[in-house]
Amino acid sequence: MDLFEKNILESNRQLGRNGLTALNLRKLSGRKPDGIVILGMGGSNLPGEILRSVRRELGLGNLPVILWKDYDLPDIGEWRLKRPLYVFISFSGNTEEPVSGLAEFLKNKKRVPAVVAHGGKMESLARRHGLPLVLFPAADLNPRQYTGRMFYGLLEVLRASGLALRGESDFTGLSPARSRNAGRALARKLRNKVVVIYTDEGNRHLGYIWKIKLNETSKNLAFANILPEMNHNEIVGFERKGSAVAALFIHDRTGGRLEKRIKITQKILAEKGATVVPWCPRAGRPWSAPGGRSCSRTGRASTWPN
Repeated sequence: MDLFEKNILESNRQLGRNGLTALNLRKLSGRKPDGIVILGMGGSNLPGEILRSVRRELGLGNLPVILWKDYDLPDIGEWRLKRPLYVFISFSGNTEEPVSGLAEFLKNKKRVPAVVAHGGKMESLARRHGLPLVLFPAADLNPRQYTGRMFYGLLEVLRASGLALRGESDFTGLSPARSRNAGRALARKLRNKVVVIYTDEGNRHLGYIWKIKLNETSKNLAFANILPEMNHNEIVGFERKGSAVAALFIHDRTGGRLEKRIKITQKILAEKGATVVPWCPRAGRPWSAPGGRSCSRTGRASTWPN
């Protein structure tokens, strides 16, 4: 068994609080932020993508979650936030964009940011300035394989700031091995193809996660978009290049106009020569057929490909 497969099969171990080390979180006590600003790049920003998509399930309602993927600090004036909480996330702790933002932030002594990292410059800055810090062991993983641990590190910060979270259960009992055969079959279908991943708005974060991990782990060109937006522009590109593309649809909705649109889109893309793969995120396996309805809500497997 190679290292990547081993890490995939053990990815469920990240879906809990074990292995995290928290320092100085008491400094966030009573903050009760009215917005979360998350600064990170690549795989280190995936926890923010997830948080933005599942904030209602966590009991955060419409709390603004602002993601910044650039140098320095974002201009958040338009949000009119009075108590924003800034969280800097970096797997290595040395990613230059969030490091530059943290250094800039520390020039302003009025607010206290939080850091989630493995080590590096960001850990050093956090320790030197006594900042709230959540650390995690890197083991033999890389950023795109540590989404779960970093996400739970982010939740530790939010909880410490006074936000009442719900539904953040420990999911370490899930079994990634149940999706092994389905994953291998999917890999064969995507091989030697440019992969485009389509989701509905509610699963946008899954599409982005799959895109990043196909890029970095598989060294494969992959892109993500949502429906119905892609029907208004991107679908036209299949007129000439359909056969070079594998279209992976990640969705679990049934009924309604969007479900009908998904079925029609799959049919059109298949007619243009694309390899169409409908994937059920709840079951961790393909649907029975394009537009099929055998997407079980039981035995949910990990939907975070490594």
